[in-house]
Amino acid sequence: MEELWRKYQEATNDGRQPIFHLNEFKDFDTFEKYLPIIGIKESKADSVILDTLLKYEQRGYHRIENNIVSLTERGLAECRKSVHDWD
Repeated sequence: MEELWRKYQEATNDGRQPIFHLNEFKDFDTFEKYLPIIGIKESKADSVILDTLLKYEQRGYHRIENNIVSLTERGLAECRKSVHDWD
């Protein structure tokens, strides 16, 4: 969520649309590389990442459609707090 919030701020400051492809996120790449290290086979890595994304999506902070991620109004409100629900 921190990376999504940072990307959102950068995009809006630059006058760009704050929507992003999943493959643009460095943290997802790092997470994907970390999973095999802790014993999760690469074949299951995609499902673990997807499950994690869906868990956060159920909180209503972001929306994922066709590999595109965007913050919801609820997500923006949570990002603007000093302490976040995802910490």
